[in-house]
Amino acid sequence: LQPGDVDLIESIRSRCVTLGSLATVDTGLVAHGPAGGKGSLIHDEHAPGRKPYADARDFFAGNRRWIDYVPGKMHRPKSPALFEPNKVVVQRIRGKGPVKAAVDRNGTFVGHTCTVIVPKHPQLDLDRLVGLVTDPLISGFLRLERGQRIDLYPKDVASIPISMDWLSTPGMAGAEMLGLTTESEARLERAAGR
Repeated sequence: LQPGDVDLIESIRSRCVTLGSLATVDTGLVAHGPAGGKGSLIHDEHAPGRKPYADARDFFAGNRRWIDYVPGKMHRPKSPALFEPNKVVVQRIRGKGPVKAAVDRNGTFVGHTCTVIVPKHPQLDLDRLVGLVTDPLISGFLRLERGQRIDLYPKDVASIPISMDWLSTPGMAGAEMLGLTTESEARLERAAGR
């Protein structure tokens, strides 16, 4: 932290709510479980009852497989209500690079290498949300507030600040939403590694 960083974080928090108050945020499912590995549940071929499936690497490469969704054979099956609605999928391990996120409108069941965001607020637009989640200013904010770790756990994604004005004002830039000065914007960009 540098001088002024705590004040910057507090200023942003005072004008925003958290993404977690406007959406369900959770990790994807863990397919392996007490009945064996995920290899018995994941297939290359579609069959009746199978759901589209991808881990983070395949999801962002546009590749899908098929999963037999059998909660009793899975360690953390989650609920189909997390995967079937239109949602935003975030790659959980970000490393030092930019955050990866994309909209899924195909009901893809994703693995625990992803974090899933399902909007609850009617004005939370999926495409705008991807832009917000991947905004370097948000990445810089999270790195200042939550540290340099490489994983974007659901609690980190759920903590993303969003102003209610941003929700109702299409085209509002991230810097305006966060109430940034030129100096504080530059600070968040440096924290993001830009």
